[in-house]
Amino acid sequence: MASRSRAALTLVLLLTGCGLLAGCESPVAPERWADSVCVSVRTWQVKVGQLTKNAQDSMATAKSPHEAQQSLLGLLGGAESASETARITVSGAGVPDVDKGSQFSDQLLKAIAAARDAYGKARRTIEGLPTDVDKPFYDGVTTAMETLKQEYQPDSADPAKLDSAELKKAFTTAKNCQSTS
Repeated sequence: MASRSRAALTLVLLLTGCGLLAGCESPVAPERWADSVCVSVRTWQVKVGQLTKNAQDSMATAKSPHEAQQSLLGLLGGAESASETARITVSGAGVPDVDKGSQFSDQLLKAIAAARDAYGKARRTIEGLPTDVDKPFYDGVTTAMETLKQEYQPDSADPAKLDSAELKKAFTTAKNCQSTS
């Protein structure tokens, strides 16, 4: 019985150690990493674009601040969720096997997390606005959206702008990074 307990303890320690150490996962070839990241980022951009168009269409026909608020909450909540999904999938791509690969991966993850957080902050702000009087509501929306623009810099989440010659080359050659236009 004691040997089973020891074996179980050893397994737990090994699994815990692997979770705590960065070296448990093999680095990913730069082109493979870029390919995965491009799919994640493109999916994120398309989703946010669709949400934006839907919100614009809804805002054009909104008859009250409450209706406008609901449209904006759909956009911002959806963009926040899509950003988190992108962050998770980029994280799942691993670390590129390039000099400072972990740093570049972290930089991109932080930029996507900043976008998620900016969308969330705008959503919470608009959610808290009173909708009984037009002017204060729309003034609050304007302020929330201006803050969103300041806090979310789309270029910071552009993987092709990472400062690595190896990754720049990978982003130009990876199949899923090729422009579809």
